[in-house]
Amino acid sequence: MGAFYVNCCVRGAISQEILDFLRRHDRSGYVGPTENGWAAFVASDLEKQNDRITTSYGEAITHDTDRIAVVFLCHDEDLLKITLFARGKKLGEFDSNPAYFYDHGEFNPDTMTFSNPPPSEEQSKPKLDGADEFARFFELDGDVIEQLSTPNLIEGAIELHARWAEAIGVPAYSVGMGFRYVERAESDVEWTRR
Repeated sequence: MGAFYVNCCVRGAISQEILDFLRRHDRSGYVGPTENGWAAFVASDLEKQNDRITTSYGEAITHDTDRIAVVFLCHDEDLLKITLFARGKKLGEFDSNPAYFYDHGEFNPDTMTFSNPPPSEEQSKPKLDGADEFARFFELDGDVIEQLSTPNLIEGAIELHARWAEAIGVPAYSVGMGFRYVERAESDVEWTRR
């Protein structure tokens, strides 16, 4: 079984501000150190990997501020979702495997088929919505965006997360980290508990 994690990296906030945010919202989590204007945090309820929960964090942490937030979600090392937030809104999202949770429908044992056709090749390709926003916020040109949104065939979600982290400048310590991993002290940096 591969890695499962969610973390949120915030630019424009120091670690103490994120701890205060978690306290105000009565959330249990950990905050990593501030590096190059970024700090990362993990929260217990983010581990549910629920889009509504991850979106609520991204929107709330950037609401009425100049901060930007990037939520990284890794599911079984087969899927990496990266969601960009600013000014309380979701501005873009990268999905390395859009067909991962495809609904195959009911299985028919007589025909050994599912009621829904398999996803098309187009539906299975990595998808980047809001490429212009990613380019603008991180000062990336189109070639870099294209390279980041086209994973190679042997690259897992954690390696892809590392490439994105390096390109956009989020702390390297955030790669592969989620609440359960920090809780089990599987990180080389010191995280502060809330």
